[in-house]
This record gives sequence, C-alpha cells and structure tokens, in this order.
Amino acid sequence: MLNGKIILTGPENSGKSTLKLVIFERKNPQRLLDHSLKATKGICSSAFSFFEKFQFGIHDLAGQENEYWFSSEGDQVFIHSNIIICIFDNTSKVIEIQNYIEKVIDLKKDLGIKNCKIIIFLHKIDQEKPSFITYRLKVLRQFVSELDEDILIYPTSITKKHFFKTFYTILEILISIFEDDMKIPIEDSRDLSDLELELEIIEKYELKVNEKVFKNKVSDLMKVFNISNKKAIYHLERLQYFGLINISKDLSHFMLNERAMFFKEGFKKYKKSYKKRSLDILYYFLNLSKISIN
Repeated sequence: MLNGKIILTGPENSGKSTLKLVIFERKNPQRLLDHSLKATKGICSSAFSFFEKFQFGIHDLAGQENEYWFSSEGDQVFIHSNIIICIFDNTSKVIEIQNYIEKVIDLKKDLGIKNCKIIIFLHKIDQEKPSFITYRLKVLRQFVSELDEDILIYPTSITKKHFFKTFYTILEILISIFEDDMKIPIEDSRDLSDLELELEIIEKYELKVNEKVFKNKVSDLMKVFNISNKKAIYHLERLQYFGLINISKDLSHFMLNERAMFFKEGFKKYKKSYKKRSLDILYYFLNLSKISIN
C-alpha cells in the first residue's frame, strides 16, 4: 500500500516524463535534452520509497489523452491524489494555462478530493528571456490568487543553469506535503560529514567535453582527502547511486558524468548562501529508491 500519490498532468510535449526521469530516476538531463522522448501513451506509473519507509507513486498522464482524463470515465485516476502537478511549456498561451487550471480545480471538487495540493510548473523557462518569464509568472500568480484554491507556481527547467533549483524545488514540495508521514531520520554528524566530503569530491573534479575515459584514480582521491580505499569506494558508490559519477569495473578509477556537471553548476551558484540545500538534496535523494508496483 502506497502512502502517497502524485499526478503529473498537462498538455502534450510539456516535459512531464522528462522531469520524472531526470529527478526521480537519475537519468542524464543532457541526453534527454538532445534526444526527445516518444510521447507517453496512457499512464506511465512508477513507485518510489524514501528511507525504505514512506512509499509513493508518480502517475504521468499522456497529454494527448487529456480529454479522456477529464471525462467521467477517466477522471478516476485522480482519486486519492496528494499532489497534482500541472506542467506547462512556457510558450503555452496564458489563457490556455488558466483554463487548464480551472479544469483541474473543478475536477478536484467534483471528485471530492481533499488534502490535495495543486502545483503549477511553468517549464522550459530557458527558452525565453528572464523578463518574459517574470511577467508570465506575475500574470499567472495574480490569476490563481483570485481562485478558491491555494496554488503555488514555480519556474522550472532541466537545463544546466536551472537544474539544481528545479531539483530542490521538487524536493521542497515533497517534504512540505509528506513530511509528517515520512518520519524522516534526523541527519547525524556522520551523515553531514559524509555528505560534505562528497560535495567536495564533486566540486574538485571536472568532466571534459566528450570525455569517455576513466582518468581519475581512486588512489589519488585517497591521498587528496586522506581516506582509506574502503572509505573512498564508499563515497564513490554513494555518488554513483545518486547518478553523479561512474566507477570503473575494477573500482580503480572514476569520472564525473554530465548529470554531475548540471548539479555542480547550481551548487557553485548557491554554495555560499545555500550549502544546506546541496546537503539536503544528497541526503534525501540518497535515501530515495525505486520500488516495484504490486
């Protein structure tokens, strides 16, 4: 029995499936930016757990089938939802976004869904000037402020410049809504020191363009950070689980990957004032695992 249910909905080609793959399934964002996914058909459902205790499902609804999802026959998929995330391409017409939001609110009321938060992502913001995005956000926030529903709107993108902030935005949403049910273990001093060292590893090493050879030696890492081979492998395997590095089969070499460079871009930007954010992301997502749906 899953503890939480998240619905991803929105027009087709708005980036719903890509967001789910990049954030929750640790896929390479650059590869997904370079190679578009095939359109989702029906429902693509996945289940995850935090700290091996709190389990939740994410249901990605095909955008080209929205007429069905909002019909009396298809709207049952929304029942028992805790979060409905509506994702819109930033180039969508404002009136279309507003109409869609109203449809979601009406559906929620018709089905009697309670304790469910509606979240709006204005996605792919990298494709427009910041001033244009700011204006659209202002218009949409003014619109939702006049509705009988507490709706939050966030600008998002999986490009390198915005990846870190988008990652953390989604983490904040999950924690704010599920925190009481998660029973999150408090980070102890060992957790924090381990995470800080792992961030230092990400910060120190680089990935050259088109680099495909494992050039970084584990033995050199041991010397730089004054740690044993066992400890070095422990940290590298944690970073590999998070999807930030690749380790050679013989465990003698490692390399950062493109996902790490996306994470690093934001970490460098927010390091001084938001270092805790980086630690939070690693802490929570190192304790996130995909599970089978029974």
